[in-house]
Amino acid sequence: MKTAVLLEALRRVDEKTLSLSTGVPVVDCFSSAVDGSPFKLELEPGGDDRLAPYLGKHARLDFVMREMIVRSSNVATNLMLGLCPPKDVQAFADALGAPGVKVRRMVEDEKAYQAGISNETDAEGMAALMEAAVKSPKLSVEARRLAFEILAAQEFNGQIPAGIPKQAGAVVAHKTGSISKVQHDAAFVRLPDGREYVLVLLATDFGANEEGRKRVVETTQKMSRAVWEAMIAP
Repeated sequence: MKTAVLLEALRRVDEKTLSLSTGVPVVDCFSSAVDGSPFKLELEPGGDDRLAPYLGKHARLDFVMREMIVRSSNVATNLMLGLCPPKDVQAFADALGAPGVKVRRMVEDEKAYQAGISNETDAEGMAALMEAAVKSPKLSVEARRLAFEILAAQEFNGQIPAGIPKQAGAVVAHKTGSISKVQHDAAFVRLPDGREYVLVLLATDFGANEEGRKRVVETTQKMSRAVWEAMIAP
């Protein structure tokens, strides 16, 4: 769902209701989708290291947007959802042909989760979003260029990118997703000869343990390698 947030933010930059240089107040307290009550989100080591120094200050929109994707920062995501409400993100996801991606609330909104309000995704919807990020006429050429650049700067590269030999010269613009019971990766892959393909691998029901997660990661690497080999086959 963070990819959908990125694209809605870029749409707003296109229409000039947001600017990449907009100052975003960095906070760790947000409002629940259920009743507006506050909930706190801890800045996590590894994911929020670069964002943490800005707590209580302002950070540029382009920086916050990037941290949401390349480090999958949940705090950055909620900051972006404060600027781009879930209903607007959902409307643009629908317009881009990804109605299976459901953006209903901020991340780690426990009260909303207990009330059955959760974000969702599916393979078809994520494939539509990844293609739209690079090709949709609903975004400007510059917005699409920036979307590809941010997604290609992803720092968690253990799944789809790891299945493609580094010497292949492919550029993998992608977004991972990982919580207790899921391990996802969705990618737009550009080959050196200019050909492109979208690959989405979503996994669940692997036992919600590290042994199961390791098996899933190894399997997605093999699947990514198989797709790449099929693409380059004579």
